[in-house]
Amino acid sequence: TTNEHIAAMNEELRVTVEELDRSNRDLEVTKDALWGEMQLAQKIQTVLLPDDPQIDGFDIAAFMKTADSVGGDYYDVINIADKDWFLIGDVSGHGVTAGLIMMMVQTSIHIALEQNANSSPADLLSLINKTIHTNICKLGGDRYMTLTVFACLDNSSFSFAGAHLPAIIYRKDTNEIEYIETQGAWIGLVEDIKGMNTNNQFSMSDGDTLLLYTDGVTEGENEDGKQFS
Repeated sequence: TTNEHIAAMNEELRVTVEELDRSNRDLEVTKDALWGEMQLAQKIQTVLLPDDPQIDGFDIAAFMKTADSVGGDYYDVINIADKDWFLIGDVSGHGVTAGLIMMMVQTSIHIALEQNANSSPADLLSLINKTIHTNICKLGGDRYMTLTVFACLDNSSFSFAGAHLPAIIYRKDTNEIEYIETQGAWIGLVEDIKGMNTNNQFSMSDGDTLLLYTDGVTEGENEDGKQFS
């Protein structure tokens, strides 16, 4: 009886091990498939960024590295109908949903400017918000996007609108730093933001430097996990 009992336990253990092996193989397949989809999403997001951003009379440098494999950070430089635009923004949260919203906004902006390159930054923001608000609501989670739109008026003056982090300008002539606050409405929170964004202007001189960034910079941490000032 003891030998039979041991044999039964061994058989039960063998079946359990086989089931665990099968579950592990299924998990590996699922993980590989999911990782492949994440890599594809990251590649699509990266492809949407400008390859060689250029605006006549300016030197441009741009860099993005997502916190996760897919993120919601966005920048763009658009040259269309003899007019130059540049934009920067960030979708709340991280992951595939944030990346998806970023892609929807990028596509909507390009289509809107192709149809009306003479829009003001504020009008463009209102149109984009109306276009994607419903889709953002369907995704759930109270997502929104901070976004500032800049339009080049000439080779030294710019019009801008939208709420993102302050723009920073280094003034060469005075060797001083100037902060330009961006005020307005976030994208995606309400259906209509018309009148909530105001077109403002600033100018640059030869040698000045404009810095645009997302909270990946301002929320950087040291080795102790504390944010830099």
